[in-house]
Amino acid sequence: MKLRTSLFLVLACVADASAVAAQRIDSPYRYIDTAQSIGPFVGYYLTDTGAVDLGPKSAAAFGIRYDIRLNGPLAIEGQVAYLPTTRTVHDTVFQGTKRRALGTADMKLLQADIDFKFNITGARTWHKIAPFLIFGGGIAFDVQGASALDLTVPSDARYKFGTTFAGVLGAGAEAFVTSRITIRGDARATLWKLGVPSAYLIRNSQISSSQWTQNVLFSGQLAYHF
Repeated sequence: MKLRTSLFLVLACVADASAVAAQRIDSPYRYIDTAQSIGPFVGYYLTDTGAVDLGPKSAAAFGIRYDIRLNGPLAIEGQVAYLPTTRTVHDTVFQGTKRRALGTADMKLLQADIDFKFNITGARTWHKIAPFLIFGGGIAFDVQGASALDLTVPSDARYKFGTTFAGVLGAGAEAFVTSRITIRGDARATLWKLGVPSAYLIRNSQISSSQWTQNVLFSGQLAYHF
């Protein structure tokens, strides 16, 4: 009798466990256990060369990002981007309504910014994907300096990128390949200011001495989380 009762209890427990398992619904959300990440990125910068076509041209870019989560959905991210590109050098001689282009000069832009990153799904992933929004700012500057071609035009017509504030606003998503390795893609709109040489202001009074331009960085990143 005791054996039959024991067998009955075992079968009842197995049946109850099977029923619970059948009713369980796996959640598409998974918590992110790590708080930091770092990794390189490559991308392409679509740039606006400005009203008088003096600014940096569109080109490939690359760099590194570091990310640390503060609490919940909010994180702080630091980025350094390098953009080796070119710009057009213009003469003081006009061809129609535009100044004559003499050629191109190399530019080596560095952009460093600190951004707030808002994870839309919080400290979790949805089907191993974490979408996010970004906003912040930093500086951009040219480490190349003047070229030999710049010295062929008058000093008041020479263009200098200098150092400018860079405002950032963007969005993207991060896919978790493993619990520590992710592949990320994002698009960042970046505002920076282009100066205009004084010689360009004489012929056209409608041109401002400086101009804010909108540029977009599309990038992909491989990151390690820890």
